[in-house]
Amino acid sequence: MNNKDNFEINELIKFVKNFKESFLHDEKLNYIQIETMIYLLEHKNQTITALAEKIDTSPASTSTLIDRLAKKGMVDRQYTESDRRKVYVSLTKNGSQEITRLLIKKNEIISSSLSPLTSKEKLTFTKLNELFKKIND
Repeated sequence: MNNKDNFEINELIKFVKNFKESFLHDEKLNYIQIETMIYLLEHKNQTITALAEKIDTSPASTSTLIDRLAKKGMVDRQYTESDRRKVYVSLTKNGSQEITRLLIKKNEIISSSLSPLTSKEKLTFTKLNELFKKIND
């Protein structure tokens, strides 16, 4: 890897950091809480164990995360009748509204950040974003 590659990678890292700071500015949720809520929006009811696997944390850490979201009125826990140890988590109406608002905010920030780019650069950015998603899956 040459110096130009290193510079471009550093610039990309700065862009992501600045995006994250802009996105979280004045919000009452942290990034992992938001990512968890996005996952719940897309996948509805999830067990703590399945959620822990997806967000790459332990079930105990995930349970603590869900406790905090529940206190904020963002998620509900449902216990199964047959096995009280099995807990399903889903977004509340308030949680769904909040995550929808945050996704709109995220898209606005991305759109304004990409506005100086040419069409070709935007296409390249979109392809890179798709590659990063594949890496994270």
